[in-house]
Amino acid sequence: MLRLSTRSRYASRMLVYLALNARERPANTQEIASAEGISKDYVEQILTRLRTAGVVTSHRGIKGGFSIARNPEDITLKEIVELTEGSISIAPCIKGDCNRSSQCATQVAWDAANNAIEKSLASFNIEDLCKLSKENQSTISFQI
Repeated sequence: MLRLSTRSRYASRMLVYLALNARERPANTQEIASAEGISKDYVEQILTRLRTAGVVTSHRGIKGGFSIARNPEDITLKEIVELTEGSISIAPCIKGDCNRSSQCATQVAWDAANNAIEKSLASFNIEDLCKLSKENQSTISFQI
């Protein structure tokens, strides 16, 4: 089964949360963990990785926490996946890690599939996901 780890999925959710809720004041790890249903330790691990990459900023002190460091429109899902998972490669031959890639007929198909995944992930940014989140919340509120 081809599947992203929870790191990618949680990092994306956490960035949407920060973009929506931490513009006025930083959000602390416990707040993010509670809001997203993720363990506080795992939130800290992911935020450390995102901070090192310059995607989030940490703020010290009693009212400290984390905020998004860049414009949400400039942070794509592709970037998040690559920061949390490494390079996107559905098969070893995509990145030249197969000694049969030059003579393998299926390599073209794997390369096309990999490119489609990368293109799809690059087409979504955190701002897009914030808009979808707001739409989902208004739909949920409307249905109640």
